[in-house]
Amino acid sequence: MHNGHPGSRSSEPYLDKNAILEALAIRPGQIIVDAGCGSGYMTRLFARALGGAGRVYAIDRTAPEISDDEETPASAVIYPLTADITTVIPLPSGFVDLIYLSNVFHIFSEDQVGGFNRQVRRLLKPGGRLAIVDLVKRPTPIGPPLDMRRSPQELQGLIDLAPAGLFEVGEYFYLQLFGKKD
Repeated sequence: MHNGHPGSRSSEPYLDKNAILEALAIRPGQIIVDAGCGSGYMTRLFARALGGAGRVYAIDRTAPEISDDEETPASAVIYPLTADITTVIPLPSGFVDLIYLSNVFHIFSEDQVGGFNRQVRRLLKPGGRLAIVDLVKRPTPIGPPLDMRRSPQELQGLIDLAPAGLFEVGEYFYLQLFGKKD
């Protein structure tokens, strides 16, 4: 799911993972959902940032294949789940500190956007945050056609949460952070 659209190259090499981690300011003990986790490269970084305390739910519509690697002794905090963030995520309401979605939102239909908003509002704790990474809305050598992309302002119009920060996370990417309105 991280590949934009069929046939496109992976966006991973173009993302500034340190900028993402800095923007998210993950703390030990947090509960994180990496929705549409793909190969799990950010899942592993989130697990490391938790320092062994907390959980990362690696969620994808196809079974997540998060491989253990030498760099991730924190794999004990990673929980793979086969699920779709636009329908039903089998986690309790008000349970999650951070939901992270990278290069997935642009493929959602209008109905899926509605379902996504419902799940996000249900899952997030008071003070919880949603982070959406997506491609800038200008021509780039990777990613989907421009008419599928959304600017941060367009994204803000589609998400039922309060904008809480905008970050550049690579030459072609932005991270829009949202906070739960409550």
